[in-house]
Parts: sequence; C-alpha cells; structure tokens
Amino acid sequence: MPRVQLTPFEVEEAHVHEADNSKGLTRQARFHARRMKKALEPLRSVHRTISLQLAFTFLHVAYDEGLTVSALATRCNVSNTAMSRHLRDLGSVNRHGKTGLELVTVTQRIYGDRREYRVILTQRGAMVARQMIAALRPATDLRRAAEGEPGRA
Repeated sequence: MPRVQLTPFEVEEAHVHEADNSKGLTRQARFHARRMKKALEPLRSVHRTISLQLAFTFLHVAYDEGLTVSALATRCNVSNTAMSRHLRDLGSVNRHGKTGLELVTVTQRIYGDRREYRVILTQRGAMVARQMIAALRPATDLRRAAEGEPGRA
C-alpha cells in the first residue's frame, strides 16, 4: 500500500481537536489560533501571568528596537507614565523594587540628547523573541534549517 505524504499544514491540523464545537471558527482558523498560542508560550514561560499590555509592549520592542520611550508609548497607545511602568516590569528591576522579567533595557546614547532613552532587547529578550518566531515557522522551514538548506529559515 503506498504511503500518503501529508503537507505540514495537514500534519499540524491532525493535532487540532476534530470536533467542530465552535460555530464561529473554521478548522483552519483554530489551527492558526493554536500556532499563536504556541508562539506566546515562550513569553508565558518567563512569567506565568504576564499581562497582554506587557506582552504587547515586548512585541513592539522586538519589532522596532531602539525607539524612545515616548515613541514606544505612542505606538502602543498608552501614556508615557504607563509605558515607563511597563518597561520597569519588563526590565531588570520592576516597579515594586523586585527582580523584573529582564527582557528589555532602557539605554542612553553616548552622543546626542542625554535626556532621550531608547528601549532595546536584552539577550534574554532576544532569545524569547527568537523562540516565539520559531514557533510560527512552518515545519518545512524548520526541516530545511536543520538540514542546512537555504530557504526561508
């Protein structure tokens, strides 16, 4: 009997719950929701109850490193005060004086306006971002990367 070759989508789709109890989402939409959940797991492993606002801020920093605190606040649609609070929680010491998540750091440039602080990822933050991105890659990209083939990986 010939062996049936499944596409990466079909392989991952097989793991999605087969019963279609949710009337609003298609099987493919549930598949994508599952992949988004898997992409957020590295962030949850850093802090079990991380808020959506902190996750959103972290993703903005990962997407556009080097923004000023006020530019980041504008992009996240929060006040500068709220953004400073988020960055403290994502930084090395949180707003309560305890150890923070250590995902971002706020730095000053040596030259230029010394009042301007820029937000960048720490090594730990970059590692978490890479894990999140890897969880979103299709299985074929991961296989190509493991085999050393050029491609999208």
